Amino acid sequence: MPLPEHGYLALTATLYPDGNAVSAEILEFDIASCGTDVDHAYAMIVEAVEGAIEAAYRDSVDGLHVLLREEKLTVYPNPPRRYRPAAIPSHLLSQPGLILRPVSISIEAVLRD
Repeated sequence: MPLPEHGYLALTATLYPDGNAVSAEILEFDIASCGTDVDHAYAMIVEAVEGAIEAAYRDSVDGLHVLLREEKLTVYPNPPRRYRPAAIPSHLLSQPGLILRPVSISIEAVLRD
């Protein structure tokens, strides 16, 4: 298992129309965002995840470890070639236009910025 500061997270973004916007959620932990269209919503949810990782890391010596453990997130040593989407909660199954997109986050790149 790599050190959490050096590895990748494989997450699942859900995107769906929500009025005049597009909502985005990460299935693996409680984070959401929105955008004006699918691409913008995707970019915003990636930015939100990166912000959560950076905040946890800067919060305390073991903040990133705590976040990963509490959310039961797996850190991969290399970018995952395949991904298995997380279970889709029932409140999202009824969303018309639901899109699932993989999100691969380099923890090292987030912390370097």
